[in-house]
Amino acid sequence: MAWRRPGSVRRPDSGTHAIAQHGKQREQPKTRNMLRHWLLTSVAAGLCSCGWAGFPAVEPTQGEPWPAPSDLQLGDTALLIPMPDQLEFRVTGHSCDSLTAAISRYQAIVAGLAAPRPGRRRRPTGTPARRVSAELARVDVNLTTECSVPYPEFGMDESYRLEVASSGATSGLAALTADTLWGVLRGLETLVQLMYANGVGGLYVREASGSDGPRYSHRGILLDTARHFYPVTAIKDMLDVMAINKFNVFHWHIVDDQSFPFVSETFPALAEGGAYAEDMVYSQQQVQDIIEFARLRGIRVIPEFDTPGHTRSWGVGLPGFTTACYGADGQPDGSTGPVDPSNEDVYTMLSIFLTEISERFPDNYIHLGGDEVRFGFDCWLSNPQIVAWMQSLNITTPEEVENVFFQRLLDLVADIPGDVQYVVWQDAVDNNVTVRPDTIVEVWKGGWQVEMDKLTAQDLRVILSSPWYLDYISYGSDWHTYYDTEPESFGGSAQQNALVIGGEACMWSEFVDETNLMARLWPRASAVAERLWSPKGTVRTDFTASRMEEHR
Repeated sequence: MAWRRPGSVRRPDSGTHAIAQHGKQREQPKTRNMLRHWLLTSVAAGLCSCGWAGFPAVEPTQGEPWPAPSDLQLGDTALLIPMPDQLEFRVTGHSCDSLTAAISRYQAIVAGLAAPRPGRRRRPTGTPARRVSAELARVDVNLTTECSVPYPEFGMDESYRLEVASSGATSGLAALTADTLWGVLRGLETLVQLMYANGVGGLYVREASGSDGPRYSHRGILLDTARHFYPVTAIKDMLDVMAINKFNVFHWHIVDDQSFPFVSETFPALAEGGAYAEDMVYSQQQVQDIIEFARLRGIRVIPEFDTPGHTRSWGVGLPGFTTACYGADGQPDGSTGPVDPSNEDVYTMLSIFLTEISERFPDNYIHLGGDEVRFGFDCWLSNPQIVAWMQSLNITTPEEVENVFFQRLLDLVADIPGDVQYVVWQDAVDNNVTVRPDTIVEVWKGGWQVEMDKLTAQDLRVILSSPWYLDYISYGSDWHTYYDTEPESFGGSAQQNALVIGGEACMWSEFVDETNLMARLWPRASAVAERLWSPKGTVRTDFTASRMEEHR
């Protein structure tokens, strides 16, 4: 079979695809803290019920960073920032265009921080005003090494040291030092979170001294852009708030059964046939725009192209890619199942396509999916061609079919030029697929402690997402359940715990689109952010809720 660009656009069948949200791609308002715009009155925040005169029952703190730093001591003294729009940021070490862009962005943020916030007290009741002993004259930024690594990567150094002095020889100065651009970005975010306004135009910054760095290397948000399409502006808004929360991975679940919005250069028929509409796609330029936007905020973009299941939209653009399902009468019933593993053209196509993906996305990792293939087992077994193929290989179960496909897929990935590595959902390993020792496995099912113990006992690195499916909602406060989850609470050894590299908050989009994405994510995902960044001993207290109230 040869797949070529079709002469006309084919649309996914409306009976099997989620309803897309059409409409003009609107620009979202750009404020310092996107949380403040979307979540001032968000029920989804689940923090508390409203108190007197519409003010929150939880008293917000002032100048408390989120996530909690690892070793940063905060003083009771504050410094006045007399003219926020003129605060000087001076580069004292190495510089590059990315650092210049970051400083310009944070200068604009500081300039907007003093603006009054509607619906907020000027100062939280019961919170004593801090003694103001100096004025902040300048922020010195010292990047100690060159910007030699253009893109954020797994295991990057995000640590920094921050001093904001109100007395002594350095009184009136803030000094930020980091060995990498990514550390500078995290430090700048902490610095502006130390700042707070009095509600009438005055801006202050808390005295601080110490260092900070993340607990885990992988701190991600998964966004499903297949079940509902999100305009680029909505994705950028999410990335902005991810940076505020020090998330560093955008897991882009870009395609699924419902739609294929990714425009492939090598196989344009995929989007032409599989997207909801011609204008509901991510062009090559838009993908690069999103990657660059994320890069400037220290966020990796890991694309997921899930196979062999969740591929119905692939088959619309490439007939024969997916399995034709047969009914009890021995005839095709019109539906399709997983990838057709008996079709050699499938492997040729995937080799070309995944090579393109490795070139388009600069991160070394590709998420290969591998979840919920069992829902297509009956389809495989109903298809006479696949049954005959199974007999030729002397295999009898659909689990063996899945294993054969995955081994071929992993061999293809191994042959891609460059250091391409991969992530899979836990299902692949659960079904006895043989994976490379350096594979990262994402745990998403119930009973995750048992799974984490099992996988790390096999010396496999793991990412946890099971407890953090934020598309699930409940009445009242729920952020604390996300906060209280401890990824290493499965009883493993120190060696096993070291194989836990982080986690992800997941936003699946069956019932979410651009109109409710931000309110559904934030500040609930902020609880996950602190769990993944802050030291293991960080526990939730009443003070945590007050910090969350300020942060949101």
